[in-house]
Amino acid sequence: MCKRCLGQTIGTYLLKWYFTFLFVVFGLLSGHISAQTYQQRADSLIKVMRETDDDEEKVDLLNEISYEYRRISYENVLKFARLANQLAITIDYKQGEAISYKNMGIGYYKAGANKDTTLSYYQKAIKVAREIEDFYTEAACNNNIALIHFEQTDYYLAIQYFLKGIEIFDRHFEEEMRLKLLMLSNVGNAYFLLGDSEKSRLYLERAIRSARKNKEESILAMYLDNLGEVL
Repeated sequence: MCKRCLGQTIGTYLLKWYFTFLFVVFGLLSGHISAQTYQQRADSLIKVMRETDDDEEKVDLLNEISYEYRRISYENVLKFARLANQLAITIDYKQGEAISYKNMGIGYYKAGANKDTTLSYYQKAIKVAREIEDFYTEAACNNNIALIHFEQTDYYLAIQYFLKGIEIFDRHFEEEMRLKLLMLSNVGNAYFLLGDSEKSRLYLERAIRSARKNKEESILAMYLDNLGEVL
């Protein structure tokens, strides 16, 4: 192989790992709130949950508590998600059931469970969410599935699930939600890692445009450099 070609190959390889590294780092940085703050919020929600007599509200609170623990304790993510799931099924509260499955997917992922176990809970959540037209939960689960495939460097499959989530937002929500902008950005990163700079640029530019319009400073901070690498 000629020296120039070898240099280009090595450069592309390094850039791919650079983007993967950024993807992981920014995921970690998104948990900027301290563990103590998460615990305080969870404790506050637990107190409210114990005081309510409304079962649907209790399910909602159990799910919120479960989600608050995602940065600090996968055991508690699973514990409170299971409690929410049991009660939601008992009272036939479908939205609470869908969200509890989503949270269980998060909990099993954080616990390092095998991929199939984690994905099965996201698929359960999607199935229930579709029944009741809970589009946000459906989109969020597609995003979470995409992240798993991205992490395993299956970029083609990750793109498919990111695009499913984006399509749901485009079809059912007028506002440009932060989660949608994250998915657009990650589609751009995935295409770059696949060597398609043109598609990468299109998705990153779309995300950055929307982030500027909606003053999503964290999106700009995370992905402007990525766009610069593509241009």
